[in-house]
Amino acid sequence: MGVPQIAPKARTNQPRARFKPNANYKDEADAVCDAVEAENGHNDVDPGLYDVVHVVAEKKVPSALEPKVMAPYETPPGDTPRRVQIERKKRLFAHQDLSALLDEQGVNSFVNQPSGLELAYFDDQEFDTRTFHEWVFPEALAQGVKCQVAKYPELNGPPTWEPATITDGAQSTNEYHVKMAGGKTTSVPRIDVYFLAEDPFHFVKRRVNAHKLRQETRPRCFTTCMWTACRRRTSLRSRWSR
Repeated sequence: MGVPQIAPKARTNQPRARFKPNANYKDEADAVCDAVEAENGHNDVDPGLYDVVHVVAEKKVPSALEPKVMAPYETPPGDTPRRVQIERKKRLFAHQDLSALLDEQGVNSFVNQPSGLELAYFDDQEFDTRTFHEWVFPEALAQGVKCQVAKYPELNGPPTWEPATITDGAQSTNEYHVKMAGGKTTSVPRIDVYFLAEDPFHFVKRRVNAHKLRQETRPRCFTTCMWTACRRRTSLRSRWSR
């Protein structure tokens, strides 16, 4: 008995949806995302819809301007397209309140320099998901790398997160030069710079880790300073008693 032959699926004569080549690719991506969301992900979605995503110009956008996703540029059939994943993350990140997220972790009420221990001293660069050069890539800077920076009050109190734009940076000190909304320029350590294209939940973990390390270090630093001061005082007394 022979193996039954499976008839190929009949092709429809309906033309596949195409976008104009000169259309804005971001508008096209949003249209695709809206269609996918309307169909509850990719369940029962017309396969042609995913082909449209590949028609959308996967324009080489500087990485500093978009969320990072672990997905191939050529997405296998049935998988969520890379462009859809990026747009979903952009929408998710845009709806987050950084101050509220930090408040939930109890780290937004600390001042920056308790006893002279700046938070930047305890920043762990292993939390970086992009390199320094990606954030200050000339093409990205030309299009505008948006961020929020921590502004600390003169007296004790929680910092406020002010909108700014990256203009340059200094890799040796792990600082970024930013231009505030009012036009003022300043240098800010990485721990106080939240890029709008990065994961806010991951950034909060970075701040929490730095606060934890500083809290653990402060008692040891205080004990060491006291021991050094006592030793110096004892040495001076022995000199004058001679």
